[in-house]
Amino acid sequence: IAEAQSSPHPKLQDRLASAATYYESVKTCSSDTLTTCLAKYAKDNRLTIIDNKILVEIFLADTSAAFLKRLSKFGITKDKGFGRLNYRVQALVSPGQLIALSKDRHVRWVQPPDEPHAQPKSTVH
Repeated sequence: IAEAQSSPHPKLQDRLASAATYYESVKTCSSDTLTTCLAKYAKDNRLTIIDNKILVEIFLADTSAAFLKRLSKFGITKDKGFGRLNYRVQALVSPGQLIALSKDRHVRWVQPPDEPHAQPKSTVH
């Protein structure tokens, strides 16, 4: 968590904050171009991306069923990227939702997972 001290998004790991900023610069591209740009960006920054969503690990203050259901407002679903262990959740999140997710009062920290359980589907050659 020490690396977040100088960040304008104190609960969002720097690589994810940069991904959110990058997404804002390419989100109006065509679907194919967006997919290619996000896949290359993810590869260059050691992030896992599936279906234009980044796999993240979210440290939570609240793991109640009600709060986990509220994660859907950030586009998080119980899909192939979703997993939960104690106060940690791994989920696929659109880069455009990362900053809003990190601002939620029940979220303590968002980072790329050390050991992702989801496998990337898209690659850049």
